[in-house]
Amino acid sequence: MKNFIKKIFKNKLYGLIFIVIILGLGYFSYAKFFSSSNQTRYVLTEVKKGTIDVSVSGTGFVSPLNKVDLKSKVSGVEVVSVSVSEGQEVKAGDLIIKLDTTDPEKSVRDAQISLDNAKLSLEKLKMQYDQLLRADTLNKNYEDGMNILADLYNNYPQILNNLNDILFGTNLSSINETNIEYYCSYDPKFSEVPDKAKRMYNDLKTLYSKTFDIYTQAKRGEGDLREDAILKSYDLVLKTADLIKLTRDPVLSLQNNLILNNAIHKNANLINSHAQSLTNYSNTMSNYLNNLLTIKNNINSYKDSISSYPIDIKNQELVVKQKENALLDARQKLNDYYIRAPFSGIITNITVSKGDMISGGTVATLITKDKIAEISLNEIDAAPVKIGQKAILTFDALPGKTLEGKVYEISTVGQESQGVVSYAVKINFEDGAGDVKPGMSVTAKIITQTKNDVLLVPNQALKISGKTNYVLKALSVSKNDVKKSIKGGVILNKEPQRVDVKTGISNDEFTEITEGLNEGDVVILRIITGNSASNSFGGQNRPQQSSAIFRFPGTGGGR
Repeated sequence: MKNFIKKIFKNKLYGLIFIVIILGLGYFSYAKFFSSSNQTRYVLTEVKKGTIDVSVSGTGFVSPLNKVDLKSKVSGVEVVSVSVSEGQEVKAGDLIIKLDTTDPEKSVRDAQISLDNAKLSLEKLKMQYDQLLRADTLNKNYEDGMNILADLYNNYPQILNNLNDILFGTNLSSINETNIEYYCSYDPKFSEVPDKAKRMYNDLKTLYSKTFDIYTQAKRGEGDLREDAILKSYDLVLKTADLIKLTRDPVLSLQNNLILNNAIHKNANLINSHAQSLTNYSNTMSNYLNNLLTIKNNINSYKDSISSYPIDIKNQELVVKQKENALLDARQKLNDYYIRAPFSGIITNITVSKGDMISGGTVATLITKDKIAEISLNEIDAAPVKIGQKAILTFDALPGKTLEGKVYEISTVGQESQGVVSYAVKINFEDGAGDVKPGMSVTAKIITQTKNDVLLVPNQALKISGKTNYVLKALSVSKNDVKKSIKGGVILNKEPQRVDVKTGISNDEFTEITEGLNEGDVVILRIITGNSASNSFGGQNRPQQSSAIFRFPGTGGGR
């Protein structure tokens, strides 16, 4: 190389040409470098679909999920046994303390006996009702009633004919007046009896004809026909008895006057015969009435029983229910003599011993092994928090430990301190290792909103002009340009295009795009001018939002 240079410079012309070439090459290299370093370069990002989680954070402390003071519901009772010791772990339902159960056990036995008696009474009522429904008693009454009617209608035609002869015959008077008119002529108070008796007798004949037809049908029919025959026949007998009573009074009046006046009537034997016959018929009708009335009452009683038994059974069922409740109450009171753990946990602060008399107050304390995080949020952060939302928990005392939990309680009333209103939020979580202790400080990030499969851009790419959000969209670029731009930016062949967009939710890093862009579009993330980088291009950067987690599909996500 040295020999080559020496040969060139031996010839002045060649030497001059060589120097010119070297100076030209240097100039063009410098010019190219200077020009490139002063061109605007762009860092690009691709619009992708992903999941965005919006969250709020708060700090607080760890506490037991539950803590309860165990108290006796009874007093003045001896402690029979204490089944646990201080610090012992127990399960839900385990016996802690047993009291003397002599009295409540007797109450349970008495309540059981009372319930059994009520059930027996109910079964008896149901059995009686079933018997009534078979209608054995009713059919027996129908049969008895039909037997009475058979005797009645066997004798009634003769009785009716004899009454006609006694009342409307003319063998007492010589002036062709009826016997009843003759009897009534002796006393003015009976003046209306003859006409009334005639009407009643004629009505009886008509009624007899109808009731006899009903009776005849009833002999071939069932219950309703027989009942109708009994009731109609009872009415016939009652009206017959009324006629006999109406007409017997004037006959007996004449007979008594003859006796009192010691008078002798030429038809005394006939008068005495009429009086005796009417008396006999009166007694006969009275017997029929009494017997039919008994049958009628029995039928009515049966119907009343049929109607009332369902009510009686229902009442007795209520009695049984009351007795069952009384037994449950007695058993519940018996349970009060067994003090048990309402949930799994650890027993502390036992205050009684075997042989002590319970006098009320706390006998032991039970705390759970399960724990919760209790944090405080200001009113703005607390507003979107709802029960069931997921929470990410970290602990100052356990670096690197992260647990998931869920919000299960939010205070409904805020607490004001120095003009700031805050709300208590409780988060339950599972600690498999058991290294989280009550009282530890905890930070909780509660995810208040999640959207999946939405278009997202980094907040750096979003600009604001007045009330309008926009991005700078790169034109005619490839995915390779996007990758290369990360290392220092790329030079674009075309000026970026402003695109106005509509946005949805956002967080510290990303914003949802609802209108204006499509998946795969490339936008300007950052602008590099000369040796400096700019985040703006004719507008203001979008302000930072609440913290959240962003995940593109197929990625692990990050802050």
